[in-house]
Amino acid sequence: MYLFLDNSEEEKIFFYIISRSGKEKKFVFKDVKAHRGLLACFDELLKKKFFNLKNIEGLGVRTGVGRFTASRIAVTFANTLSYVLKKPIVGLIDYDSKMFLKKIKKTKKGAYLSAKYSGQANVGSNKKL
Repeated sequence: MYLFLDNSEEEKIFFYIISRSGKEKKFVFKDVKAHRGLLACFDELLKKKFFNLKNIEGLGVRTGVGRFTASRIAVTFANTLSYVLKKPIVGLIDYDSKMFLKKIKKTKKGAYLSAKYSGQANVGSNKKL
């Protein structure tokens, strides 16, 4: 079983659980605020026994889309899981279960992701001094 994470949309988090054969289940958490973030949503999935950590064979994250801070959080979370579980991880700009399975099966464990900007960086204010 594989786990793909997408938190690129404002106040939404998507988890996809994909079997080896490509069958997938999609879980959507809406109205996600700071007090109920990525970790809380993941914990809820575990508590409802939709999957077991021991069954995860690989992880994926949607990168280069959406807010950069959200992307960094997702990448850090997935890299940590990948490290602890000793499983491979890949990043995709758009979620596609077939492309994800093809890529994850070729990826060796021990490689990690970096968050990517989806556009030009906009850091700080635009005020003239």
